[in-house]
Amino acid sequence: MTDHEDRPLTREESQRVRAGQQSRANILAVLLVALAVLFFAITVVKVGGWL
Repeated sequence: MTDHEDRPLTREESQRVRAGQQSRANILAVLLVALAVLFFAITVVKVGGWL
């Protein structure tokens, strides 16, 4: 058990944790959009264009 589990987080620690969570959320959002675009592009190529 580390010492930070025995006490509440300080404001600075809490802000660092929140910033890390936000960073991971942004990366995940970008990856999901990229995957959706990739699936769309594959579909367009397989169908043979926009028509």
